[in-house]
Amino acid sequence: GPSGNGSSRNTSMNNANYFPVSRFSSMPTFGGTWQTNRSENNWHTFQAGGRKWLALSLEFGPRDAVIDWAHQVIFDHPDHSVFIATHAYTYWDGNRLDDKNRPDHTGDPHDYGMDNGPGAGNGGQELWEKLVSKHPNVFMVFSGHIGFISGRQTAWGDFGNPVYELLSDFQSMDFGGSGYLRIMTFKADGRTVDLHSYSPWLNTFLESGSDQFVIEPQDSHGLGMTPSAVYSVDGPGDDA
Repeated sequence: GPSGNGSSRNTSMNNANYFPVSRFSSMPTFGGTWQTNRSENNWHTFQAGGRKWLALSLEFGPRDAVIDWAHQVIFDHPDHSVFIATHAYTYWDGNRLDDKNRPDHTGDPHDYGMDNGPGAGNGGQELWEKLVSKHPNVFMVFSGHIGFISGRQTAWGDFGNPVYELLSDFQSMDFGGSGYLRIMTFKADGRTVDLHSYSPWLNTFLESGSDQFVIEPQDSHGLGMTPSAVYSVDGPGDDA
């Protein structure tokens, strides 16, 4: 929206010079979008390492109608492991953005005037309650928005499945991020993931505990619905 606020769902993302649907609709992985000729909400599927994967991208502060659409996409792919990427979900401390219960969480979608626009958006905790926790095959959520920081936690969904929630945002570094990106390697055991933060521009890795770590297999041990046992949090700079 104007000056970066969320009172409008207008975006330059779909302009011909940026990320219009036509740029990737011919890819063999392409599944579809929520709206014709708008790419904010889209999904792709692919196979790698003997597994089927579904990558589901959701808009900033997904509206309830978008969440309903996302439910159907996931329901239609019960044999796929699901990544969800959305702009704002995890806060720097590893917890989900929660406008209702955590007033210290600045940067929630509700802070950007979305409630005054065409469909109120949902923050991280709302998205967890309405979508992420409801599917046994969702296992990762990626987000940014909270600048120059990394945070993560493991939570367990309604089916006892671990969900790895990962924040990375390099925008406050030099030159708008210094080219840093996340590289994730899914190991041959089908369970372990190596994660590194790397800049091809600088040819440099970040080596802090929040930027380079291993995601080990998690087991809820039946404690997925026990609040005191749900979370395993790493704040910025902590060793993994």
